[in-house]
Order: sequence, then C-alpha cells, then structure tokens
Amino acid sequence: MTTSSEDVLLQMGEVRYKKGDGTLYVMNERLAWMAENRDTVAVSHRFADIKSKCIIYTVNESVITFTFLQ
Repeated sequence: MTTSSEDVLLQMGEVRYKKGDGTLYVMNERLAWMAENRDTVAVSHRFADIKSKCIIYTVNESVITFTFLQ
C-alpha cells in the first residue's frame, strides 16, 4: 500500500466512493482510497492538490467532498 517513507496516520474503513466501499488512508502528504478486496490504490491525491472541501452532516452519516486542482 505505501512506500517505506509513508506512514499511515489514519485508516478508516467503510468509506464509499462512486458506489463502491473501501478504505480511506491518510498519509503525511496524501489521501488514498482502496476498494474492498483489492490490492491496488484506486484514488490517490496529494494534500497540496486539494482546492476546497465541503462537509455535510446528516443523522446517519457524514459526506466529505473534495475539489482537486486539475
């Protein structure tokens, strides 16, 4: 999942991305998401590439939306 220079600071399971469940990883310099039962990272973005974020709280879940620089 990570190289030797990356430490996983936070690992959160049951994170949905595009109708698929997986695990969200927060490292020193980036966010990554890996689908359940897969060995490869499907999404990976550096924190410097995040332009904005929006957090929506509901009764049963929280939705966090990120906008990335192109």
